[in-house]
Amino acid sequence: MTHLAALVIFAAISTVIWFVAVALYRSSIDGPDPAAAPKYGTVAAVTVGAVALTSLVPAPWGYLLNVAVWAAAVYGFLDLPPGRAAVLVVYLAIASFVSRLAVLGALELF
Repeated sequence: MTHLAALVIFAAISTVIWFVAVALYRSSIDGPDPAAAPKYGTVAAVTVGAVALTSLVPAPWGYLLNVAVWAAAVYGFLDLPPGRAAVLVVYLAIASFVSRLAVLGALELF
C-alpha cells in the first residue's frame, strides 16, 4: 500500500514537472511549440507514467533514469530542433532535481 501511495505522489509530482517545464519553455523560447506535436497528450501521459515508475528507484540512479526518460520523450516524440529540445530537457532535469530535494526534505521531516 505504501508503494502505491508513493507512486501516486510521484505521478502528481511528475505531472507538475512536465507542465511547468513546458510552460517555462514556451515563455523563454520562440519557435515550435512542444504541445503542437502530434500525439502530445499521449506522449505526456506515457512519459509522466514512466518517470513516476522510475522515481521509485533510489538516488542517484532514479534521478538519472528520470532524466533519460524525459530526454527520450523530448528528442524522440516532440519533433523539436536539437538545441530547443536540449533546453526543454534541461528544464525537466532541473525541476526533477528540485523535486527530489523537496521529497528528501519531506522524508527527513517525517
